[in-house]
Amino acid sequence: MEGCRDGGFASSTLMKGAAAGDVALIAQSLESSATNLDAIDAHGRTALVLAARHGHAAAVRALLDAGANLEQQDCDGLDAQAAARAGGHEAAVEMIARELAKREALWGLVVGKAHGGAAASSAAGVTGDALARSAQREAMMRRLAADSSAGASRESPF
Repeated sequence: MEGCRDGGFASSTLMKGAAAGDVALIAQSLESSATNLDAIDAHGRTALVLAARHGHAAAVRALLDAGANLEQQDCDGLDAQAAARAGGHEAAVEMIARELAKREALWGLVVGKAHGGAAASSAAGVTGDALARSAQREAMMRRLAADSSAGASRESPF
């Protein structure tokens, strides 16, 4: 897996906050435009995977609200939901599952395939304001992904 090698990785303030469940430290880190929300450590773990792995539900919520990547896998092949499940943290597993459903419903609306239409959005708990914010975040993440594949920096604006 990418990122699963020696050297070149540091434990950021965001990752330390996620591992400790320190929401105030996470919020402080996210205020910095230089914070890479989806940076990985030497084990390929993002801050979201660390928070989920340790069962820090409030930290998981803060990182999800900031738009953390739900699909990034660590060196063991675990994404955030699988890491939470492996640690026996069902509250985090359910929170991530709800976020996945929200993002899938939103993506369906963005691409014009409503995956069940308004009912899917309502069931996922997606409101109009939340949809607008999430659409902006998702568009920015797609632009960042496109930029990173072109060799540009992948710093998160969140």
